[in-house]
Amino acid sequence: MLNFKCNSSTLLKAVTIVEKSIPTRSSAQILENLSLSLKGQVLTLWGYDMEIGIEYRLPIDNVTATGDVLVKAKTLVSILAKLASQDVEISVDDTYKMHIKGDHVEFEILCLAPAEYPKLPPIETGQSLRLRSGDVCSLIQHTLFSVSTDESRKFLNGILMKVSGEDVVFVSTDGYRLSLKSQKIETALPETAVIIPTKAVSEMLRIAQQAEPDQMVEIAFSERQVAFFMPSFLLVSRVLEGKFPDYKQLMPTTFENEFTLARRPFLEACERAYIVSSFSHNVVRVVLTDNRATIQANASSFGDFQEDLAITKLKGVDELKIAFNVKLVIDALKNTESDDVHLRINHGTSPCLIEPASGGDYTYVVMPIRTNDYQAPTAEAITPASAPEPQSETPSAQVENTDSFAMNPAYADQH
Repeated sequence: MLNFKCNSSTLLKAVTIVEKSIPTRSSAQILENLSLSLKGQVLTLWGYDMEIGIEYRLPIDNVTATGDVLVKAKTLVSILAKLASQDVEISVDDTYKMHIKGDHVEFEILCLAPAEYPKLPPIETGQSLRLRSGDVCSLIQHTLFSVSTDESRKFLNGILMKVSGEDVVFVSTDGYRLSLKSQKIETALPETAVIIPTKAVSEMLRIAQQAEPDQMVEIAFSERQVAFFMPSFLLVSRVLEGKFPDYKQLMPTTFENEFTLARRPFLEACERAYIVSSFSHNVVRVVLTDNRATIQANASSFGDFQEDLAITKLKGVDELKIAFNVKLVIDALKNTESDDVHLRINHGTSPCLIEPASGGDYTYVVMPIRTNDYQAPTAEAITPASAPEPQSETPSAQVENTDSFAMNPAYADQH
């Protein structure tokens, strides 16, 4: 009922792409399978966990018989991964037993009829935009690391995609830092916002990284769904319900203090400081003057660290002291391509903006930690401020005006 030949490595790549949409364990065990459908000379593979679905189409030159079958995804990946790149013949008989024959090797595995497997949801009518694969990668890479993992605030468990005119903006926040990346689009669109789940953007990043940077990606979106299209590839996902915080309120527009630092030395100093600060809740103090930044870390149970860096003060007070969770600063610096970065801040407990000094379309906001002095703070002294409950669940993403969102100067202000 199904018989074809193809290269094992080519098939493994296709199966690996689709496998990411298949749960390893599910109460509905049928979802742990991969659907194969051979029609004409195109093998269509898809998986669907009822939240995210991935479809991949693979051209097949050598087809003897067409048909459909369900095969355990993990099993098929394991078999193909253990075969050196070679031509294999895959056939399925009337009892849904799959035969995989290669050079001096043959597997027989039990499969299932495809009747009960869910189809991917139809693509809803909405809006769409087109971006280069390289731009999609950049938008996701600059924001994915700031997504919240707090399951109590589902609306932060993804990236906000906001379209307005000729711009698309990706925004993420976990309450203590915020990442924003913007990109021009080909055609102006009315203002719309959806929240794309972390899993969907993570898998889209993985696929886009394998494509040529100029390969076009179409993104179609509606109030309930987002879909990414590339040649031979489709990823469709539900969007998250709830109100995303008004990120513009979290980003000051004027600053009393501005500095320029070389990004790489700053990053490396922070990474060295992390060795010590990891013993004291990752707290690092930065003292900024006219021409020097002093990075300090202290842990009473471990030791001390200090390093001086050359900086340029653009404007501000004679000396500014600020304490950070250094891991949040490291994330920002790793995801900034510019040789130099600007630090903009009003005072030691206000939001700090880190941006490429060369300009561009990326902004990172990190909240300082307020401490009485520079001794290693107690756990209570760095307890994050609580975030508000979502106001109401709605089918589409909305921007919420709130003064009580977790990113505020009271972060860790219990000492």
